[in-house]
Amino acid sequence: SRRCSCTTTDHAESAELMTAPEASEPAKIADVLVLVPSPGSGIVGWAELGTIERELAIYKHLHRQFGTMVVVSESDSDETRVAEEIAEHLGDEPIVLGNPERLERSAWLAALPERLVEAVADFDKIETAVVKTDQHLASEAALSVTETLRRRGVRTGLVARGGYLWSRFEAEIHGPDTRVAIEAADRERELCQAADVVVGSTQGMLDDIAWRYSVRRDRLRLIPNYVTDTSERIGPEGRLPRTLLAVGQLAERKRLDLIVRTAARINREWNDAVDVVFIGVGPEADRLAKLASQLDVSLTLRGAVSHAGVLEAMRSCTVFVQASSLEGHPKSVIEAMAAGCPVVVAASPGLGDVVRHGVNGLRLDPNVETFADAIGPLLADAAWRDAMGAAAMANTRSSLGLSRIAELETEAWRDAIEIGQQQSASPLPPVRWSAELLQADTTSAVDAWRNSLHGFAKRLDAGERARLLASLEPWVVSMMGEAARDAQGGLHPKHRLTGYHDFFAERLTADDRVLDLGCGVCALAATIAAETGAHVTGIDLDPAELATARKVLDRAGVSDRVTLIESDITATRAEGTFSAIVLSNVLEHLRDRPELLAKWREWYGCDRFLIRVPAYDRDWTVPWKDELGVDPRLDHTHEIEYRIEDVHAEVEAAGLELSELIVRWGEYWFVAQVPAAEEATQHDADRMRAFRQVRPSA
Repeated sequence: SRRCSCTTTDHAESAELMTAPEASEPAKIADVLVLVPSPGSGIVGWAELGTIERELAIYKHLHRQFGTMVVVSESDSDETRVAEEIAEHLGDEPIVLGNPERLERSAWLAALPERLVEAVADFDKIETAVVKTDQHLASEAALSVTETLRRRGVRTGLVARGGYLWSRFEAEIHGPDTRVAIEAADRERELCQAADVVVGSTQGMLDDIAWRYSVRRDRLRLIPNYVTDTSERIGPEGRLPRTLLAVGQLAERKRLDLIVRTAARINREWNDAVDVVFIGVGPEADRLAKLASQLDVSLTLRGAVSHAGVLEAMRSCTVFVQASSLEGHPKSVIEAMAAGCPVVVAASPGLGDVVRHGVNGLRLDPNVETFADAIGPLLADAAWRDAMGAAAMANTRSSLGLSRIAELETEAWRDAIEIGQQQSASPLPPVRWSAELLQADTTSAVDAWRNSLHGFAKRLDAGERARLLASLEPWVVSMMGEAARDAQGGLHPKHRLTGYHDFFAERLTADDRVLDLGCGVCALAATIAAETGAHVTGIDLDPAELATARKVLDRAGVSDRVTLIESDITATRAEGTFSAIVLSNVLEHLRDRPELLAKWREWYGCDRFLIRVPAYDRDWTVPWKDELGVDPRLDHTHEIEYRIEDVHAEVEAAGLELSELIVRWGEYWFVAQVPAAEEATQHDADRMRAFRQVRPSA
């Protein structure tokens, strides 16, 4: 029986990376480049996996075009060691902002901006910067750093680079409705919409970003992954016989078991001994080893290998195989093609953008029979392999060579700075919350929100803490109102619970001609028409509100007794005269209220107004907010919230008399009547002028 031989690592000697000659004085791109690798991997992960040389190749090519390079690393490794690791491949030692104190992630993100300012020498002299992600996973740190630089007056371009669509991969692995996929999409959207330039490795990825997140096409840049191999191609005679190579994470998505099963079928049907080599680490290692042993397949698991070692393996294998179910722009495949290796890939998203079937490789349906029927003959036909490998190398090196991709990167980074120059520092990014909260019960969710808010608020001094909490209250109340309305099927429960409809209906009769100004959804108008038999005319400027109003009236069976008009109540006069005008939570939204009351009285010939307005003295927190300098209004569209003296003053200034006043539910409900047998006089005009002189801001 052929046994599986497994080694954990391969310490191949690192070869010097060959790049295009650099100009003696390359044009400067920016004073600072801030590279934000993915959390959980980043520089330390690259080093452990042996890919650091490859990942840093583009920055080695361009590093002379930046004054300072800053690398944000969420690793808790020693920052000096990480900087030295980078310098070994880059030439210059960058500034590394890591997390050696092992702070909780939110605390580390909060401290990151100030650490950046402190770490960069002569920060006040910095004029331009580029902030770049290597994947969309790095969104939070990149957004935080960008905002910090802009608030400090630095012209900053944010480049949201992603080698693959993060949200799509999470949906593929975990399911589209999982909290992981939902959160990935939220963070990806936030980053892409905030970025000055969004870089994708394939056109399909950019198309997805454009329609998913409404990102303008002129902000999108197609920059594929690059290849680094510039060595001479090895022909078929110099390659290992019958060796299938795959490189990448040993994960279920990679479908490496398909390669093992393919080798078993070739061994059996072609009477050939195929060797399989996997380079990479991952959770599937043990399962693959057991499968190979069961199927009598020679499998070597080489673990993590340096980039130079990977290239050497690609130059010497017989066929490179990739069976993944989903890829972005697969680095291992294009590197294998650049090495002149014949490649066979699964016809799955991402791989189809790279391999042209029958020209520079084979693209096959992902099943054992199809793979074996293609790879078996390929192993036996050196000329066929040679032709495909030569075509793959020529095409890949010319279109994806490091120098060519560096040109595209440089152009994108300059564009980002130019676009970013027009951006002022935007509001702070939204507070992140876990999608697990969506599945939590109410008590647990409340505890989580309370603890989070308390944890933030207690870090502020007493005055700032008071202002924060006082400022939050009206927005919470507003959201409660919206939720209450939605839960009740569209009608706010205050209509039912406070009984204010009765105040209006009890003061009207069937003989009244009622004008409801700012009628909204006509819940009140429907009650008046149903309970009094009066005819009501409702006026509102919002067509959506009036559309809902028609449904409300139909359900109440009073559509024949309510007329609706879409109009501005302050500027346009409706036809007809009315005995009573209703203003329910409307007057406080308007300016020049006494003048409007007087105008409506003149326009419509009414003898009384039935009015409901919010009270300023509804609660102790209102004057307290005033003392704090916090907006005390229930609604930011309110022009006034009434004290009792305001009610009296405005009624009198309008030439009316207050005949009834009720204080209920933190509101004033009152009736203002036209004085008996009174005509408009010069005295009314004098009274209005006096009101304006005493209360110019009312």
